[in-house]
Amino acid sequence: MQDLSTADKPVRIYTDGCYDCFHIGHALQLKQAKEKFKHVYLIVGVSPKEEIEKFKGTALQSDFERSEVIKHCRWVDEVLMPCPWTITPEFLSAHKIDYVVHDEAPYTSLGQSDIYAEVKAMGKFLPS
Repeated sequence: MQDLSTADKPVRIYTDGCYDCFHIGHALQLKQAKEKFKHVYLIVGVSPKEEIEKFKGTALQSDFERSEVIKHCRWVDEVLMPCPWTITPEFLSAHKIDYVVHDEAPYTSLGQSDIYAEVKAMGKFLPS
């Protein structure tokens, strides 16, 4: 794998979430993702309300409200709304994503023990 830690070309990092009732924990997650390398282009996926309510629980804010807050966060370069609940190799390729950043704990959903398992197996996962 190419060493991107000192590359002049921005490293394309993707992170995702529901971002309902945006708070300091969300802001710190985005800041940590932005600071993973010298030059980072941070892409943030915002889960659509229908998927949040299907797989996680009630969303208090609309898709528009949640994506607008993320668009105005200083560390974010691009917002993808809606984003897929589970990331596929095709999604990574289509958006030229170098790494996915999320917390290290397995994220159980959709009958999977970790929805980031495939990304981790590809060597494209970085813990936040």
